[in-house]
Amino acid sequence: KDESAVAAGLGRPEQRELRKIMIRSILDTDMTHHRELCQSVMARAACGDDGEAEEDRQFWLSLCMHTSDLAGQCRPWPAAAAWEARISREFVTQAEAEIARGLTPAPFMQFGYDDMKQRGKLQRDFIDFVLLPMYDPYTRLLPQLRCCFDSLLQNRALYDYRAANGADKEPVHEATL
Repeated sequence: KDESAVAAGLGRPEQRELRKIMIRSILDTDMTHHRELCQSVMARAACGDDGEAEEDRQFWLSLCMHTSDLAGQCRPWPAAAAWEARISREFVTQAEAEIARGLTPAPFMQFGYDDMKQRGKLQRDFIDFVLLPMYDPYTRLLPQLRCCFDSLLQNRALYDYRAANGADKEPVHEATL
């Protein structure tokens, strides 16, 4: 229906352009684009470039979509831990399905769901090697989002504890963080 369409007030050429932008932003959430996005945001943060040029708009839209897609670990601990549990279950299920087909799963998917040490290590490493290189420069360019980076660091410490001890610490009240 036109009254509920996002681009209802636009002409056909503008609707096509908006569709193209939206598709590109969604496709850029694919992890094959992660390194390129990280390198670009790091370079921009290093020189203080906040991307005011028109050609930078797609970069910012793609980066915002990508960071949103990976934002589960920037949430408060209960939500971050719930995301981790879901992805761990998904990995274990995927590995079981691949083994059943005679395939060899990716090494990071080969663990038991109840192996809390391994789950803590996997999530800590994901934060270290995937999220921190993106969220640090991103939140330096957008300081209003620095609380997301701070939450990511707090959750990393909790996963590090889990990796070392095989269990989670007691929940910490937000006021004491």
